[in-house]
Amino acid sequence: KPQLVLLDSALGDRDSLRLVEAIKKVSPDIKVIVMHLLPAHKDVVAFVRAGVSGFIMKDASVAEFVGTIRSVADGASVLPPLMTGTLFSHVAAQALTVLSVGS
Repeated sequence: KPQLVLLDSALGDRDSLRLVEAIKKVSPDIKVIVMHLLPAHKDVVAFVRAGVSGFIMKDASVAEFVGTIRSVADGASVLPPLMTGTLFSHVAAQALTVLSVGS
C-alpha cells in the first residue's frame, strides 16, 4: 500500500485533480505531491481542497525533490517559495477587498 504519490499535473482536462480525489477517497491517509510548472492560484486551491499535501516545481533540483518528499512523508504541507509568494499576494489582495467592501 503506497504511503505517498508523486503526481504530474499535466494529465490534461483536470484528470490529475480527479485522480487526487479518487486516491483520497479510496485511501485518505496517502499523501499526494503534485508536480507542476507554475500552477494558477485556482488550481492550487482546487488541489489543496482535494487533499494534496505538497507541490513541487517540475524544474526543481534533486535536493528539492527529495526534501519535499521527505517533508510531506513526515506530515508537513509544502509549497515551493515561488508559489508561496504568489499565493500570499493573492490572499492579501482578497483580504484587502473584503475589508474595503465591509467598510
